[in-house]
Amino acid sequence: MQKRQNILILGFLMLSSAGFSQPPAKETLDSDEKTTLVTISETKMYAGTTSPKAQNFFSQAQEYDRKNDLENAKKYYLKAIEEDESYIEAYDNIGLVYRRLGDFDKAESYYLQSIKMYPEGLMAHQNLAVVYSLKQEYPKAIKSYDNIIAINPEDPEGYFGKANTYLQMGEFEKALKNGKKALDIYQLTNSPHLADGYYLVGLIYYYKNEKDQAITFLQEAKNLGAQLHPQIDQELFPAPKAQEKDFTLESPEDYAKYEEDMIKLINWLENTPLTEAPEQRKAVNAFVIQWITGTPTFSIEIKQEIIPYMDCAECLMIFMGGWTKYALESKDYENKFQGNLAGTESVISFYQSNKKAIGKNKEIEKLAKLKEKGQLEAFIRSNM
Repeated sequence: MQKRQNILILGFLMLSSAGFSQPPAKETLDSDEKTTLVTISETKMYAGTTSPKAQNFFSQAQEYDRKNDLENAKKYYLKAIEEDESYIEAYDNIGLVYRRLGDFDKAESYYLQSIKMYPEGLMAHQNLAVVYSLKQEYPKAIKSYDNIIAINPEDPEGYFGKANTYLQMGEFEKALKNGKKALDIYQLTNSPHLADGYYLVGLIYYYKNEKDQAITFLQEAKNLGAQLHPQIDQELFPAPKAQEKDFTLESPEDYAKYEEDMIKLINWLENTPLTEAPEQRKAVNAFVIQWITGTPTFSIEIKQEIIPYMDCAECLMIFMGGWTKYALESKDYENKFQGNLAGTESVISFYQSNKKAIGKNKEIEKLAKLKEKGQLEAFIRSNM
């Protein structure tokens, strides 16, 4: 039997949920090939505290939490609770700390206390379900998700969580029913987590051995930016093999007929981890660079002011690929600004996914910060 990949996604509260004014922060958990996104309470998620001392301890705990100093985070969340025993956010957050420390029983205890004080606290129900899933107490996890649905039937995360749990239990039809319900809500609300919905439904079909359906949904997830588990990605979306096709690049017509191949090859270069298939990457790189340097349709402009990471050969390759893909998909061959922007955004995404393999690159990190601040376009325009 195939080992199932858990992509339990929790903590994405809809803005219409009563009593919640901020989207929660999310943390990624990897354990036994399970990837779980769980939440950390924001200070305005509930009523907060009237105790300045408790608030101060809570803020200190959050700082330690962000630095992954879990022991000190635990210490100060406990101090916050000692000062104000009704400080619900502190209960939620210390539950998360205990979970990350592997003390699932204490995590469960604090979530239950949070729920006792505020039964409609979706965050506590969601994080409690994570603990039950990690303890493989799946019926309890299902009950927690049912509680979420009872509190807010329009919150997709209750259905998503049930689907994921049923997937772990091997109850595929129940998983599919709930997964599609979550996906429907994501679509209706234009949710930023739509890719997660496609991913989960695709996984359910994958483990049902309905591979054609799995490919349909997982391709939608990939199109929306989801990074599939490498084993599944390689099985269902094998790398295109440039060397197995009789490519001839001599006349302008030769370049035109390989445009669709180019887009597929560039997508593969962008989405395949740098540490995987090194020989295949070399072959694909060779063809892509040959096509880019020879095509009569458009040309790529390389400016060190915009590409200050020239020492990263793979990053430069991704930049040219991103520009090329933009040109081929938009047919906007003369727009050097959009080409530079597409190439730079491709590099940022590739770097963030492959930082360990590439190594720290301060120049790319500066570009990433510019993008985060909404200043990347201005930077590119000023350097053209």
